[in-house]
This record gives sequence, C-alpha cells and structure tokens, in this order.
Amino acid sequence: MNRQLTALSGLAILLVVLHHTIDLQITWLQTAGVVLPHDWAFYTLIVLHRLGKVAVPLFLFISGSFIAYAARGNPPKLSWHTVQSALRRLIWPYVVWSALFYLLVFFQRHESQSAVGYVKSLAVGYPFHFVPLLIFFYAISVPLAAVAKRYGLALIVLIALYQLFLIIVEYPGTLNVTLPGGSQILSLPILGKTLALWGIYFPLGLVYALNLKRIQPWLQRIWPLLVALTIIFYGLDVLHTAGIVRLPMAVHLYPLTFVMLVPLIKRNWIPQVTQVEYLGKRSYGLYLTHLLVIDLALTAIRDLLPGLTSFPLLIAAPVFIMALAIPLLMMNLLSATPTRVAHPYVFG
Repeated sequence: MNRQLTALSGLAILLVVLHHTIDLQITWLQTAGVVLPHDWAFYTLIVLHRLGKVAVPLFLFISGSFIAYAARGNPPKLSWHTVQSALRRLIWPYVVWSALFYLLVFFQRHESQSAVGYVKSLAVGYPFHFVPLLIFFYAISVPLAAVAKRYGLALIVLIALYQLFLIIVEYPGTLNVTLPGGSQILSLPILGKTLALWGIYFPLGLVYALNLKRIQPWLQRIWPLLVALTIIFYGLDVLHTAGIVRLPMAVHLYPLTFVMLVPLIKRNWIPQVTQVEYLGKRSYGLYLTHLLVIDLALTAIRDLLPGLTSFPLLIAAPVFIMALAIPLLMMNLLSATPTRVAHPYVFG
C-alpha cells in the first residue's frame, strides 16, 4: 500500500486547497454583502467544495499508515526517537505559520489576542485545525501501534463509538439525540471538536497498514458497496449544503467509506501521478501556507478588481493556482539557497 501514499497525499492537498479557496471566497463575498444566485455556478462551487471534506481524513489515514510502516515487526517496534523526529517536523512549521497568520489578521482586520489567547489558539489549531490532532496521535503512537496490531478491530470500534458520542456532544443537532446532563465532561479537552470530526482516521490507517494481509481479501469483496455508499453519502451532503435536504450526518460518512477504499487504489490510477507525488512530498508545507496566499489573493482582487465578485468561478480558478504555485516557489527558493537548513523548520 505504501507506493500510492505519496500520490494520495498530493491528491489530498489539492482537495484541501480547492476546499479553502471556495470556502474563503464564499465567506469573503458574504462579508461584502454579495448574494450568490442559486445558479449553475453556485451549485458547481458546492460540488467542488464538498470534495474537500475527504482531504483531512485522507491525510490522517496516510499518517497512521506511515507510522505502521515505522512500526513493522511482530510485535511492532516503534522507537520514541522516530516519534520525536516526526513531532519536530510537525511542530516548528506549525508555530511559524500560525504566528504569521496571526500577524496577517492583525494588520488586515486589527484582530488581536492576549498572550494566553494566542497559546489557546495554537492548542486548538486555529487556523490549522487538524495539526494538534495529528500531533496528539503521533505523541501516543508507540502504545497505539502495539494495541492496533493485537486488538485492531476492538480499537476501531471503541474509537468509532467515542467519535459518535463526540459528534452528539460537540455538534448538537447532527443526530437530534439528547444525552444526560454532564456528558460534556467526557469530551477530551482541546481536541474534542477535532476528534468529533476526524478521530477515527489515524487509528484506521494504522490498523489497516498493520493488518493489510488480513483486511485486503475482505475489501476485495465489499468494495462495490463502499463505492456506492461513498457516492450516495457525498451526494446527500451536497444536497444538504445546498439546502435541498437536511442530513448533517452525511458529511461524516462519505470520508469514512472513501478512506476504507484507499488500500485498493493503485498508484497508476491517479492522473499525472508524478506531478501529484511532487505535491504529496510537499503537502505539509502547502497545507500551512496556502491559507495566507488565498487570503492575500482575495484581498487583492477585492481592492483591484471588485467587478469580479459577480463571477465566483472565475475568481476561484486563479486563486487556486496561486495558492499552490506561490508556496511551491517559496519552498524551492529556500531549498536552493544557503538557507536550506531552515527548510525543515519552515515547511516540515
């Protein structure tokens, strides 16, 4: 399975950038008082936007799979040195780009926080929501890998049930279920909301990769059902987002059925796989930088070309390209100069 993981990381970062390009653009238009007509362009944006909901689950699944390869052996052996190295590559760039984001919103929108407020924002992952969750899973990956190898199915069932509980607690109305008072105390501090969204995916990738020989035949039998469910749940989420139906739980379902298919996806099925792998190797740096580029690009369009607000798809395309091209250019410049020693601390 490891041959396709880098390419799938590239696919995931493309979907993240696409999702945030559309998301920030719609937020920007709403702030400017622009009402988008419900025409073909509006529905096209929704269809493209909801594809991005599989991206973070895919990242977490891939990260869990990589940890599994580091923990090969029976019993699995994963060294703390490997984990510490991975954590350094995650934490330093996260702090750098979070600080730059806070500076950007301060100068653009005069938003500021106390020192404690900034620490809390870093802890909960503002604006890079899934990074603290990824750090958490890496930090517990040594015992988690041991459990995943021996009790994989039980681990996944328990985490799935806990995530379902968190969805009810952290996102009331999703299932219209009322829990007894005081249930919130069982929600993990800081990470409760992100675990509710993505808690199962890192452990699922870990369990899949550690037990792939046993899981693969089962996947070969049920893959048509998983494909059908992915398409159905994705379509329902699109209709929910468009306001046509109400099914808020759909957004939690099709990412799960999709990532369960990952071991069956062959590398040569991915179009332009070499270029996608190039993005995959730089996916963490792209994730941390693209939001700032999108924000600056939309600000420039607002100030210089305000007439484009009537053409949302026309805005989305160049902003999407810039959100990929500018960070890649920065990475290449940093790698090709005497300052390349700083690259791991800036881009991971």
